Amino acid sequence: MAYAQDAQDGQHEPGFGEIVVTAQRRAQAVSDIPIAVTALGGAELERAGIQNTQDLTYIAPNMRMSTFYPGRAEISIRGVAMSESFLSTDQQPVGVYQEEVFQGSRLVHMSQLFDLERVEIVRGPQGVLFGRNTTAGALSFYAKKPEDEFGGYASFGYGNYDAFVLEGAVNVPLGGGFSARVSGNYKQDDGWARNVFTGARIMDSSSRGLRGILQYEGAATTWILNVHESRYNGDVNYYFSSDIPGYAFNELGQRSPEAPEVIDAFGSSLTGTFSIGDVDVTSITAYEESQYFAYEDFGHGPTDINNAGQFAQFNPFMIGYTDDFYQVSQEFRFAGSLGRLEWVAGVFGYYEKVNSTYSDGAYGRGTIGLDFNENGVIDVPDEGWFPEDDSRIWKQTTKEAAIFAHGNYALSDQFSILGGLRYTYSKKELDWQYTDMLSGFDYVPKTHLQKSWNSLTARAGVEYRPNTDILLYGRYDRGFKNGGFNVGGSNAASLAIVDPEKVDAFEVGGKFTFLDGRAQLNTAVFLTKIRDYQANLNVVTTSGLGFAFQNAAKVESKGFELELNMEPVDDLKLSGSFGYTDSKFKEYYDPISDTDYSGNYIPNTPKYSLAASAEYTFTLPGDYRIIPRADYSYTSRMQSRHYNRPYESYDPRNLVNAQLAFIFPGEVLSVTGWVKNLTNLKYWTKIIGEPQFAGGLMEKRGTPRTYGLTLRSTW
Repeated sequence: MAYAQDAQDGQHEPGFGEIVVTAQRRAQAVSDIPIAVTALGGAELERAGIQNTQDLTYIAPNMRMSTFYPGRAEISIRGVAMSESFLSTDQQPVGVYQEEVFQGSRLVHMSQLFDLERVEIVRGPQGVLFGRNTTAGALSFYAKKPEDEFGGYASFGYGNYDAFVLEGAVNVPLGGGFSARVSGNYKQDDGWARNVFTGARIMDSSSRGLRGILQYEGAATTWILNVHESRYNGDVNYYFSSDIPGYAFNELGQRSPEAPEVIDAFGSSLTGTFSIGDVDVTSITAYEESQYFAYEDFGHGPTDINNAGQFAQFNPFMIGYTDDFYQVSQEFRFAGSLGRLEWVAGVFGYYEKVNSTYSDGAYGRGTIGLDFNENGVIDVPDEGWFPEDDSRIWKQTTKEAAIFAHGNYALSDQFSILGGLRYTYSKKELDWQYTDMLSGFDYVPKTHLQKSWNSLTARAGVEYRPNTDILLYGRYDRGFKNGGFNVGGSNAASLAIVDPEKVDAFEVGGKFTFLDGRAQLNTAVFLTKIRDYQANLNVVTTSGLGFAFQNAAKVESKGFELELNMEPVDDLKLSGSFGYTDSKFKEYYDPISDTDYSGNYIPNTPKYSLAASAEYTFTLPGDYRIIPRADYSYTSRMQSRHYNRPYESYDPRNLVNAQLAFIFPGEVLSVTGWVKNLTNLKYWTKIIGEPQFAGGLMEKRGTPRTYGLTLRSTW
């Protein structure tokens, strides 16, 4: 779905227009790229009501997101997914980028989704130009850049559950080639669920994001400094029920009075573009950091923690996470042309450090006051109870260097061939221990592991343009996801090295423009084969809940997708997408449980997905406008976990959103009424059942019907 960026300026041009994207590290229209990519401009993001990454999955075909903790979202594309991903060192198959900077921490993926120029969703492995950890695809966010005129906007939205959103931006020209743009947003709500025992509202959240961009444009150079920070404070609550056959419990509803999740993030990047002779040079220097803290009541007692932060029942079971994450990266890119050859080459360096704890423990005996300190550790009273607090503590560093080259050679005006290579060297070091943080007893003393990997990724393809309205292509991609360590175990034997995940992907597709430029149809058929697929399993032990991070043998995913954007008549915009994915474990034997999962479906992957939207602009006398819009999405039944147990599958989902906007002349003011999940559908975003440990089914519910009003002023 790629509508023109100028959709908000009040000027209509026939046709839907196109967004210029940089999915191949050079500016191209979507219809000119031999890659399956969905691009959304800032105006389309606003009209579609996109406020988070989850909303994007209702638009792009064959893309899904599962979330148990908002700060640890699991994104899948084309059946390449990772489930049970709770730990900081888990590597996702979808690379997330902000201003072309790889975001190694999932904690910041949703922190800067405001005042955007565009979003690009690239499907399929991107091992040459994007590098590691893009075996499924890449998701890129681009902020609006400063302009040479004073301007800006401010908006205020209010909805049910006492939710409100403040957002705005100011653009200031500074003279001498300098300009600046400052933007930010603040969100808050009181929670859409209640604890069934206490009656207290839960699932509440608040968040803020700030961004400042300083740009210098000279005669032959541009430099952009981006400084940003964010904070999220939310609730990781979930439903607890007994839908598991053989367990005679009733639906208990939301359980914990308090289950906080707090994320703080800060980062900066400096991007420069200039020329050396006929070669265009791009330099990207970046630093990112984030801190994370979360805990939850896993024992499901009705009043385990009262409003004063005190335990009031015997044997609640707590799980806590803390993370401190830091990364530094540098990329130099060079681009040019030699006759019929267009080429891009570069070098990339990356350093990452993460300090983490994963703690679980049982506590009992009476009403005892306690709290977590700033490091996520329980402040323990001296008497009156019998605690246990088992913690896995680790520090992991990653060092990476890569060199890459990519080219497109025109054999004729119709035929082109393309290819690229990337060599990556990566080294990881881990210090890990398993200890009782209350007594100081080490179950496993501090252990040091290190491992390095070398990977060569590649791309090869062909393009054919019979005319200017048709692009046909076929390509092969080799991608990889970096190796790592199993840090979620509970003994020395579980501390294993996990091999890199390797992907071979084949794709053929076409892009067709018709109706005199008023319509565009994009199609793609794909086959993805994965070796050493990295899988996570929950492992229940006598001391608590652990994780087993291991390699499955083989996965195969195949399917196709369609995307259609059109403006059949003036002022009527229609768009739709359809995706089909058949993704299964071809070979997967788990030695821990002595179970063969071969033939099971990959989690978080519906076989069918459908999205559609329609909007029409009514122009009134005086140049006032009324724009109604409706959005619909459907996903078929899919599995929450690789076990494929019936009680851990999602039912088919039909979601409907609608809005009505009233626009004043010159875009100086707009008033929009909106509703999401119009039918108030009850659905799930994550389901986990561990009857032998938790005694029931943990369900993360999707947001019920929300509605509200948004005022926006532009100057």
